[in-house]
Amino acid sequence: MSILDTIAEAEARATQIRNDARVESREMLRTMEQNALSKQKHALDACRSDQEKLAEEARVKARLSMDDSLRKQDDQDQKFAEDARKRLADTVSFVLERIVDQ
Repeated sequence: MSILDTIAEAEARATQIRNDARVESREMLRTMEQNALSKQKHALDACRSDQEKLAEEARVKARLSMDDSLRKQDDQDQKFAEDARKRLADTVSFVLERIVDQ
């Protein structure tokens, strides 16, 4: 084998090695991109799940707070109504006395 044949063979091998390296690097990049997209999707799913849980917790807390406020307001309204009923007879008597006195 002559030196020129050896050089041509070495160049052919070098070209093949470069081509193989390009193919392998493309495959590695594709795999890495797929892994990154998969991790991104998983992270987004986890964030959405956490967001839904937090939103539900906030709704429950708001509902409980509202129920508590309504219950307190109802109790206060009942007390006012009781006080008004207790004073009704006195108020009617007072008004009638004023009317009669005029």
